[in-house]
Amino acid sequence: MTNRLDRKSVVEFLSATLPTYDELFSLMEKSSGWLPVNPEVLDLLLKLETPWCTYYEDENKIKALAYYFVFDGEDESKENISTILNETTEFLNLSDSEVDKLKAQNERSQPDFDTLSSQEKEESARLNTVLIYALITHLFNYLALMIHRRTMCQLVAIAENGDDEAFRQAVHIDRTVLQLPYFQKRLLRAQFSNDGAFLNKLAASLRTPILQSKIRYRTLMLAFAMLDDANILDDLTHEQLFDICEEIGIAGEEHGLSDVGYLSKRLKEYRTASRH
Repeated sequence: MTNRLDRKSVVEFLSATLPTYDELFSLMEKSSGWLPVNPEVLDLLLKLETPWCTYYEDENKIKALAYYFVFDGEDESKENISTILNETTEFLNLSDSEVDKLKAQNERSQPDFDTLSSQEKEESARLNTVLIYALITHLFNYLALMIHRRTMCQLVAIAENGDDEAFRQAVHIDRTVLQLPYFQKRLLRAQFSNDGAFLNKLAASLRTPILQSKIRYRTLMLAFAMLDDANILDDLTHEQLFDICEEIGIAGEEHGLSDVGYLSKRLKEYRTASRH
């Protein structure tokens, strides 16, 4: 078993997070491949000064947020995670009005919110925003892995080294990357150099739904992507991985995983599938 996380922690991680992301994937499949967002959440995101795409340039920050919200503090890296979280809340640079809006949302959803002190209410509001950002960035990382075989962090880094295909793939998954400095410069260069081929491919990426079809064995493939993104997947034997899948309820014929013998087939599908 991996030295980064023991089996118990892997099970806890998937049990705590897989249902949420699987439901988001299901919503996308029902929404013609696009991600539907609650109007209140969308309004909040539009008002935040710092776009979440900047997280893709700091992979450690994204990963730390996942551990912070999933594990109970016993992990030895908790102190480092808390430091990164503090940096992230400062990085978001919420205005007072944005914090007030989050406070109001909490008041509607949490009966005991009024019992908190002003400082606790502000901290709760900021943490909720960080949670939203963590949820979105991880979702797009998983989507990128399942569709283009690289995370958003990897695609952005490769694109910023001059790879136009990675540029197009990153835009296809999350259009907000066009706000990143390199992406803006590349777009400007294409505009004034009459780079029609680049612009045509970019236009296709912009209008193409993130998901173009339903994903075969979606829940299982998503679990693979989550473990892959956490650099855990390759550390597990097939027997260990099957036991984990069985424990969290994603083994069986409906998930294409009747026994250990099917794992190699499913893993091959995950590693070789290209859905765009």
